[in-house]
Amino acid sequence: MRSGLLSFVCALLLSAPAGAQVCKQTPPPSLPSLFPESLEGLARAFTLAPGGGCMAFYKKAGAEATAMWAALSVDANPSLPLGESAETLASSYRSGGKKVVLVDEWPVAVNYLPKGDEFITLRGSVRITVLVKNGDQGAGSEALAAAFLRAVFPGVPCGT
Repeated sequence: MRSGLLSFVCALLLSAPAGAQVCKQTPPPSLPSLFPESLEGLARAFTLAPGGGCMAFYKKAGAEATAMWAALSVDANPSLPLGESAETLASSYRSGGKKVVLVDEWPVAVNYLPKGDEFITLRGSVRITVLVKNGDQGAGSEALAAAFLRAVFPGVPCGT
């Protein structure tokens, strides 16, 4: 009886749709701690950005000038209430006419700019931006940006 009930509860939890994520209202973590040493074969060259945020460039050593590379920046979220709920954030991005992709069920706005393919999200007390240089304005850029976002998300105070 007990194992049957446990199995039933586990099945319900696994089959239930994931609820909208909500971020905890906590101060931002140590921003430099959010940057991976390397990712997707790209090594980090670290730089502090003005205004208290942090930025790192990720390039493959010896890569051609046309090879994809990324700039990752994190700083304090200036619109804290907007970064608290995945549902509210996605709605805000869409109402502003932005393309939205989901990374681990979290909305990320996409902008195709002359400087590169920009992926930006507000997550709790942190704003995260991945700029993919020499991107393809499609699946390749999205995959690279998603890898960087997935590396940063665990260090940001956010949960369900």
